[in-house]
Amino acid sequence: AVGADGTPLGFVQVAVHPMQDQYGIHTLQPGEAYIEQVGVAAAARGKGIGKALLQWAETLATDRKSSVLTLTVLHGNPA
Repeated sequence: AVGADGTPLGFVQVAVHPMQDQYGIHTLQPGEAYIEQVGVAAAARGKGIGKALLQWAETLATDRKSSVLTLTVLHGNPA
């Protein structure tokens, strides 16, 4: 996500089966889309950017015929 002035606001990285995640943390199953990473710039938090990114990921998963969308949160993640 990029602001009107070109400032980066956030990002989401999604793998859709038969792809596998970049870091080998999760093994995707048929019909699955997996959110590998999601992040929102500190200055953009609390403004709906994360929600919009997750909605985009959900739309991508649906468009690619995935029936499930998953996300892993690593222990110690302060967000």
